[in-house]
This record gives sequence, C-alpha cells and structure tokens, in this order.
Amino acid sequence: MHRSRQDNLSTIAEAINESVTVAYQVLADNIQPKITKSIDKFRIHPSGDFFAATYLAAWVSVAARFPDINFYAYTKSLYMFIHEGKLIDLPSNFYITASAGGEYAHLEHLFPRVAYVVNTEEEAAELGLEIDHDDSHCFGDKSFALLVHGTQPKGSIAGAAIRERRRQGKHAGYSK
Repeated sequence: MHRSRQDNLSTIAEAINESVTVAYQVLADNIQPKITKSIDKFRIHPSGDFFAATYLAAWVSVAARFPDINFYAYTKSLYMFIHEGKLIDLPSNFYITASAGGEYAHLEHLFPRVAYVVNTEEEAAELGLEIDHDDSHCFGDKSFALLVHGTQPKGSIAGAAIRERRRQGKHAGYSK
C-alpha cells in the first residue's frame, strides 16, 4: 500500500509541475475507470492532505466533471481554502472538513465543520460532539469528533485509548 501511495504522489507531483490541466487529467483518468452507478461519494486522499494550490484546483475540476459524486476530504491546509477572509467557492459536490489543530487552527471558524480527534466517547460528549464512525458527518453542517485511530506512538495516551477500546470490544476508531 505504501508503495502505491508513493507512486501516486510522484505521478501527481509531476503533473502539477506542468499545469492544473495536466494534474486534472491525471486525476480524472485515474478515477474514471472506478466510477460505477453505485459510487456516490469519493474520499480524496484517505491519507495525506492538499499540498499545492494546483493540486487543490485539479480536484475542484474533477468534482465539477463528476457532479453526481460527492467528493470529500479532511484538511489541515486550511489556508488553501481561504481567499480574502472567506472560504473559497467550491462545487456543491465538494465537501471539505477542517481537521482541528495545527498551524492554521485560527482559520477553523471559517469552515462549515471541524473534525476533532478524541481518545474516548466521554471526551467527545464533554465537547458536545457526535462521533462520526463512517464519514457521514462530512456532509453535514456541524462539527464532530473522530475517535483516535491509526498507529500511535508506543506508550502514548492515544495508543492506550485504542487498546482499551479493543479490550472492551468497542469500535477501535475510524476504519475505511
């Protein structure tokens, strides 16, 4: 899986160095064969983030090309979505969720929803947030929580929270 992601990143990085049009074509050509009548949503990079304005512009163009599919992504690259103090116009089928924290946290209030990673269900409840287990909250208009997931540093609080959920037989976190 890691090799495939590296290859994809290299391919798109080369394309965005040429132009938005080339990047768009690479993305669209790679998505087109996967499009079926049963696909109504597409998560942009399950791992990673927007890393260049050209890359974002290419994805916006792809969303416009496939209006029957809802494209969605989480991002900490909040500054790319802001122009003159406002969220940029995006196609109606392009849903962006700000990931809480990070260098651009001061821009989170400009987004329709923010995802907060929490260690426990109790922590989400204390924040007054619902937990999203299936990405359905990415299409709503309010902030939500995600249970910590993925690989965490040994001995970390987050790692302990994941282990405890597994021990209890509860959902171990986000899985796609």
